[in-house]
Amino acid sequence: MSNNVPVLEQVSAEKPVVGPVILLVDDEASILSSLKRVLRPKGYVLLTADSGAAGLRLLGENTIDLIISDMRMPEMTGAQFLKKARESYPDVTRILLTGYSEISATISAINEGGIYHYLQKPWDEQDLLLTVERALEQQLLKKEAARLNALVRQQNEELQSFNARLEKQVEARTEELRQTVLFLEKGEQEIKQNFLTMLKVFSSLIELRSGMLGGQSDRVSALCNKIGRKFSLTEGQLQHLSIAGLLHAIGKIGLPDELIRKPQEKMTGEESRAFMSHPVKGHMVLTPIAAFGDIGELILHQYERYDGRGLPSGAAGDSIPLGARILAVARAFEALRSGAIATL
Repeated sequence: MSNNVPVLEQVSAEKPVVGPVILLVDDEASILSSLKRVLRPKGYVLLTADSGAAGLRLLGENTIDLIISDMRMPEMTGAQFLKKARESYPDVTRILLTGYSEISATISAINEGGIYHYLQKPWDEQDLLLTVERALEQQLLKKEAARLNALVRQQNEELQSFNARLEKQVEARTEELRQTVLFLEKGEQEIKQNFLTMLKVFSSLIELRSGMLGGQSDRVSALCNKIGRKFSLTEGQLQHLSIAGLLHAIGKIGLPDELIRKPQEKMTGEESRAFMSHPVKGHMVLTPIAAFGDIGELILHQYERYDGRGLPSGAAGDSIPLGARILAVARAFEALRSGAIATL
């Protein structure tokens, strides 16, 4: 025996170590020599130990792929050694060499040592080589599977981390968009409110210029909206109708002061025709504004008559826009309510 000194097969510096590492454990030097003689031509890196304790030291100092251990050794049997190796280095593949008379010990090694295979002594060299080759292939497959599993776990962790960051970015962006939408909605509401206020101020100026009662246009607008809802008009149509109510007298701004101040019942025929032209003037004022095109049409036809005898086009019946008919009714009602003579 060799005084429990582990031996590493010497490898020439001109030939780098690239093969699998095999640990041979046996207390008989002749057995170790026989194993090395069979395995060396295959290019394996061979470590040898003459006891289980020495084998455990080598396992702690080296990365080993396969153990081939004899069963019958002093102080620590092969079964005991392989059990300890399994407990500390479970990824190392284990093969047991045993004799015909060691069946019970072999069963123990299988159960406790978790051996991959066992070979009976004396072994068949081809059987030994084939067993080692298959064991190393299985070991390589295990390592590759472990590598792929680790890679998958790493990629999953990276993906989860990416998803978490992406989710936070999406949440932040969503909140930013929500705030932007709220800001725009608020701005839109303010614009609409300012626009409505501007229209009411403008209608008040029209009333001052044309001698109408204060708030009359506002009341016509409210009545137009109320009547329009009875006819199930859309919100867009109701909006146009309400604005037409506010601006229905806008054309009067272009009339002479003496004509505006003169009661209609005292106007001459020529003056009456001039006065009745204010819807056309109002239509001309609003036409250049694209958003006010439909509103201008309602104002233009507010003096049409259902019998076709109205102004300015003599449209009759349903050919008169519904909004214009509603505006005519609301304007006439407000005029009668305020004590004026309504022009139908």
